[in-house]
Amino acid sequence: MYNCIICKKATPKWSRECPVCSAEHTLEKQHQLPSNSIIEEKTSQIREHLPTGFKIFDFIFGGGFLLGFVYLIHAMRGAGKTTFLLQVCAFLVSLGKSVIFFSFDESEHGIKDKCNKYKLKHLPIFICENNPGVIDRVLLEHNPDFVVVDSLQSLTKYNNDAIVGTLYRLRKEAQKQGFALVIIGEERKDGLDYLGSTSIGHIVDVLVTMIMGLDEEIIISTPKKNRDTDDKTSRCFFRRTPYGLVEILENQTGYRSRHKENSIVGLAAFITKEGIEFTADEITVVTVNTGNEKSSLIITGMSSSKSKNLLALLESNSIINNVSFAIRANRSEKLHNDAELACLMAIKSKALGKSIPIDTVFIGGVDNRGYILPVEGMERRVRRAEALGYKRIIGPRANGTQIACWEEADTIEEILQRLGFVK
Repeated sequence: MYNCIICKKATPKWSRECPVCSAEHTLEKQHQLPSNSIIEEKTSQIREHLPTGFKIFDFIFGGGFLLGFVYLIHAMRGAGKTTFLLQVCAFLVSLGKSVIFFSFDESEHGIKDKCNKYKLKHLPIFICENNPGVIDRVLLEHNPDFVVVDSLQSLTKYNNDAIVGTLYRLRKEAQKQGFALVIIGEERKDGLDYLGSTSIGHIVDVLVTMIMGLDEEIIISTPKKNRDTDDKTSRCFFRRTPYGLVEILENQTGYRSRHKENSIVGLAAFITKEGIEFTADEITVVTVNTGNEKSSLIITGMSSSKSKNLLALLESNSIINNVSFAIRANRSEKLHNDAELACLMAIKSKALGKSIPIDTVFIGGVDNRGYILPVEGMERRVRRAEALGYKRIIGPRANGTQIACWEEADTIEEILQRLGFVK
């Protein structure tokens, strides 16, 4: 049997998603307790993690922050790094742990104001003076369990050599004294990685990214490096509130959570690639009264030549006649070939007055004959769509070594028939 750590319900078979509450990666196997001698032997070998107070985060990160490990968290300004770690610190202090928060970006008065704002009662030891040797002195004096350094770049005054040397020294201290160390790193201007030497990524044990999502959402993941669990695919989600971050389930985020309707005319979902992550997006189509006698199609973020090809395909099927359409995606600045199928379905939905179910996603390209084309990373896209709560995923026929795990179709006409748009 497997128990969900969120809803506590039992299920006989393991799956990526809990069949009761739909939480991802939350099923734990129930083990029959062995004899006391075996328990004592195994307990001595188990590495100790510090829980954070966030159940899903702790689950996907192997139990929380591992003692003796160095974590680097980076994100754009305002993404919630400090808020998240202040809440973790307060939780650990409430458990009787010794916690130190080095703040080199903000005054003690300012950071305590944040704690008051979030109503955090159990506060860590705040150190805001950036003097030579301050970290060594404080670590020796307090013998901590958990240490936060905010930020590494501010501590070393943005000197790359100093950053690398300081990080090596802090890692050695974390291993020697047995505390978990979390470093906040500033992000590059392009938002793609942390600021500073690439050696930083080799020194730390776990790289953690925080991404700002839709509707005040925060996404935490380890897409590059995780020596603790070697899991680089799982993510956990939070929502901003006046009292800090609140953990939410993945299927409560993004596209589906913003619509109460069961279906919408002129709207279709697809999976897009942002950096190294696959995320859900939505295509919205509207009619435009331009007074033209010819049909027209404008797709924000797609080349004009591709828009013309899709328009010709629509006209050849007599779907539209002297109608102008405009299409946009809520999150993507640029629409690639993986969105072509969703664009066409949204147009046909609008033109025919037929609604597309909100839990349906379309992934694939389309050629000038109406045949659906495969796209890169199809199986990973499908897994992301399933994790986000989509029940029906429609795409091209599997090719090569792909194992089809979605609803396959060859042509646009075939999909229209399945959805009941045409007979």
